[in-house]
Amino acid sequence: MIDNKSPKLIVLYGGPAAGKSTYAKSIAGAYVVSADEIRYRLYGSQDKFGNGEEIWKYIVNEIRSNLTRGETVVYDACNLKRSYRMDVLDAVKDIECWKILIRINTPIGVCQHQHKQRGRNIPWEILKKYFDIKEYPDMSEGWDEIKDKSFVPWTKRFYLASPFFEGEARENAMKISEWFRENGYEVFVPMEHKIPNAWDLPNYAWGESVFNVDIDNLNACSAVICLSYGRISSAGTNFEAGYAYGIGKPVIVIEMPGVELMSLMLSNGSHAVIRFEEFQSYDWENLPKEIDKNMEQK
Repeated sequence: MIDNKSPKLIVLYGGPAAGKSTYAKSIAGAYVVSADEIRYRLYGSQDKFGNGEEIWKYIVNEIRSNLTRGETVVYDACNLKRSYRMDVLDAVKDIECWKILIRINTPIGVCQHQHKQRGRNIPWEILKKYFDIKEYPDMSEGWDEIKDKSFVPWTKRFYLASPFFEGEARENAMKISEWFRENGYEVFVPMEHKIPNAWDLPNYAWGESVFNVDIDNLNACSAVICLSYGRISSAGTNFEAGYAYGIGKPVIVIEMPGVELMSLMLSNGSHAVIRFEEFQSYDWENLPKEIDKNMEQK
């Protein structure tokens, strides 16, 4: 049975020089397994790629041995490819642990600057190719939680309110959240967070736990991004938008393609309403007030 007392495996995800090692070292009481440190131990330099099979053997041994002792383990590597992440999960499939993937959302320009500051021997021209890998992590891989962390000083944290039950809406939500993450923002996506020991909880206890997690993140966010699919939207999305308005959080509505009607409550309770085609050009740093007065509400 996996619960809050189970050991945690925290796997980091992010480009080179994103700040993963800095974050790993900040996690109190955790044992950090670093691919770079193992390369240094084996070959005298963290910039020598060495024998992949040999390095992986050491990585797996350190992860497994510390998890079985009940330690929180952080695996510090880029983990940009899905196959690499699946190898990690496969290596611990027989160990009961809570599996968390933390995305270090640092824009490529910041990564390049940080790489120059750290005095490594690998040319940036080699490392920048890593950012072309677009195999984004998702819950289907087997994670219990996916979280965001950004070291960009001006970063904002958004709560994404959207229907998640239908395939197209689910896909749209993930595509939009990826854009924000690639640009250095933190995004809370409710479907990326499980409740420990969920299947053994009574239904009301499970529901209360999910509700409390979502409320905590609504309270903590800078603004709520609400994906609008017309006048009829999910009850959860409507509640999230209304709650955010009630506590004074800006509600930014993105009108999805083909939408011609919008609830007057959502439209008038929003800080800004922007069309999907224009959301990437919106000023997400300053969040100016913009209202679509042409959207039908009657």
